[in-house]
Amino acid sequence: MTCPECGAQCVITDHSPERTWRHLDTMPFETLLRARTPRAKCKACGVKTTNVACQGSVAHK
Repeated sequence: MTCPECGAQCVITDHSPERTWRHLDTMPFETLLRARTPRAKCKACGVKTTNVACQGSVAHK
C-alpha cells in the first residue's frame, strides 16, 4: 500500500469507520455505496485514510 500524501510504501494499520457515498441512481432506486476504507501507517506522515476512487469531490454522509 502507498501513502496517500507522499506515495511512500507503508502498511495497513486498520480501517476507518464505515462511510457512505451517493452514487448515480438506477432507474427509481437510490444507490448508496458503503465501505470501511483502509488506513495506511506512513513513517513520515503518520496514519492516513486511503483515497477512494469513486469518492470524487462529494462529501460523505
